[in-house]
Amino acid sequence: MWTSGWRKLVTFLAVSGSKGKGPFTQEEFLARWSAIQRSAARSKDPQEMTRGFWEMESLGAAYGETPPRGCTLRDPNLPLEVRPIVHTGMGVAAVEVGDFDPARISQRIESLAHPDFRLFSYESVGAMLGAYEAPFPKRLLGLKPLRRPRPGEFISHFSPEIQRLISVGYGRVLYFNSGSVSTALRKIANRPFLDAPAAVLGVAFACAMINHLDFWLVLETEGRFRDPNWSAAYRNGLIYALEFWEWEVPGFLRSLRPRGPRSAELIAVAQREVECCIGRSCLNAFFVGSPAGNPASAPITAA
Repeated sequence: MWTSGWRKLVTFLAVSGSKGKGPFTQEEFLARWSAIQRSAARSKDPQEMTRGFWEMESLGAAYGETPPRGCTLRDPNLPLEVRPIVHTGMGVAAVEVGDFDPARISQRIESLAHPDFRLFSYESVGAMLGAYEAPFPKRLLGLKPLRRPRPGEFISHFSPEIQRLISVGYGRVLYFNSGSVSTALRKIANRPFLDAPAAVLGVAFACAMINHLDFWLVLETEGRFRDPNWSAAYRNGLIYALEFWEWEVPGFLRSLRPRGPRSAELIAVAQREVECCIGRSCLNAFFVGSPAGNPASAPITAA
């Protein structure tokens, strides 16, 4: 518990590190993101790669809060490898700027996002909804003191695909706010407004990222659930974490030497998934498999 708690604290501090910094020019943002990604690529070390995610996400939030005049994340000079995590960070700022108003949040995201990566920003909407559930002072994490809406009513304003992503983000933060994976999963069961399998995927994804120092232990530990949908979702969360690392640092997965049959299977699936996504130059947004239709074309809000 102490180890997990310390790792979560380090993550929170790192992600909030760029709050209040800037404003930067478009060129400065691009240079900072590129430098972080190149450093991670040289190491292929999960620790440096994950810290790179936190730094890039934090800068993404700074970008969403104070975007350079006349610029967006549709800039072709924004490296493909950093686009998912940068959009995730931008979604945090969209919630703060929009003050949990669905229309204002969507307007901020859609005005800044690359069309192929816009959905990553909505995952952070769920993370913010989960973060504001916790009673601790938000200013300690660099967050603004916003009035949290009723979750079910708030989520209903968005399309089904975005509702799924909100549940993923909410699950990600439930892991942060819980002493263990099992506690986080019990919280999911007590929150009927969530898409439960999507939230379970978020828990597994967060567990892998936070506990990257125990990379192989996390991959080799099988989640066991009564509900097969939850089992599949937990497995997919680990696979997606591998995909996320691979997208940031191409070649990472091929550099690994699996420690057992389970990790070998997860790595192989993640490799196939990323190869399919590379052909489209767009990573699936927190989804493992082939979604029906193009996820980037999902409507912004429900009619």
